[in-house]
Amino acid sequence: MSKIWKENVRKYAEFLIEAETKTKQIFLKKFNNQYLYLLFFCIIFVIIIIWFMINNNNVTPTTITITNPVVVDGDTFLYNDTQIRIIDIDAPELTQICKIEGIEWHCGLSAKNFLTRNISTKILECNIIQTKYNYKNDELKLARCFFILNRQKIDLGKFLVESGYAVSYKRYSSTYNTEEEQAKVNQKGIWIADFEIPHDFKVRHIKNESSQIGRSVILH
Repeated sequence: MSKIWKENVRKYAEFLIEAETKTKQIFLKKFNNQYLYLLFFCIIFVIIIIWFMINNNNVTPTTITITNPVVVDGDTFLYNDTQIRIIDIDAPELTQICKIEGIEWHCGLSAKNFLTRNISTKILECNIIQTKYNYKNDELKLARCFFILNRQKIDLGKFLVESGYAVSYKRYSSTYNTEEEQAKVNQKGIWIADFEIPHDFKVRHIKNESSQIGRSVILH
């Protein structure tokens, strides 16, 4: 009887040891998997942070007050020899021609004149969002600008798109898509004519020039 009891005790002890060993293995496996998952997400997080820093190293959250801006075209003006480009919109290029029932209309020049009429005597408050360089390597300050009209603070980009003298720059943003659609429905500004999207016009006209320069093009 004693031998049988001892044998059972031995088998039970072996069972406990084996169970403990398997439990440790399962625990270690789960721990290793959790560790790998944690390490993976940490690596992804670090990559995202590095990407953000690289792509936003030229962000300058600066607000400036501008008087007597010199208009260059329908979405760009000069201030102290610095080009300020209104962000999230795209106006016809200065040399761009639209057509109204087959008749040519210098819509790019009209867009410039429209901007001039509305800001030349205004005080602008511009939030500089980012600095870019165009295909000619000119520095551009991308900005969201505001002015006072009828005692109300007006978003200049929104105003130009609503008026039909610029389109929403869908390539980079959807900020003014609703305003563009309203201008289109109401046939305002360039929407009374047949026209090429300004970005496409730029691509078509500077493609040869940029290829001769031999570098990439940033179209803002």
